Amino acid sequence: MVTREVAKESHETILPAVAPIIIDFADVFFKDLPDQLPLMRNIQHAIDLILGATLPNLPHYRMNPMEHAELQRQVKELLSRGFIRESLSPYAISTLLTLKKDGTR
Repeated sequence: MVTREVAKESHETILPAVAPIIIDFADVFFKDLPDQLPLMRNIQHAIDLILGATLPNLPHYRMNPMEHAELQRQVKELLSRGFIRESLSPYAISTLLTLKKDGTR
């Protein structure tokens, strides 16, 4: 049965009200994530910057060497699979790692 397979893989309980929907639409869900993003579409997202505006200069979050290594591993995997690419934006955002419900990263 699909609901048991999904529950075992995700380690979460599926609500009885949701189970029939998952069974009906099981063919639209991937069993494994693809190795790349879908093809580019005609509409692309862009943020128009205001000329002469100053960029916020805030300190980044500090992380210990173990967290930094895990972050680098995840970024490298996402880059290699094509899910992300290097940004050309003058802005940067800090990354903050949080624990999952089961305590893993």
